[in-house]
Amino acid sequence: MVADAGDEYLTVENLASYTSLTRDFWNKLRCEGGGPRYVKISARVVRYRRSDVDAWMAERTRLSTFQEAPQ
Repeated sequence: MVADAGDEYLTVENLASYTSLTRDFWNKLRCEGGGPRYVKISARVVRYRRSDVDAWMAERTRLSTFQEAPQ
């Protein structure tokens, strides 16, 4: 059985490359809250499931600047 690409777990470095956003952005967002779900493996190791990142990004899709931001 082949794993679905959505089940792939990304490091913060992989996530930064995947989204073209910086590691600092993702680290800050994770600390402040409001980002995609992540898995805390140990005190210093986190992973993001690609499907969770994709869903989080999809929730932020807008047609205009007048649309309300997600809570």
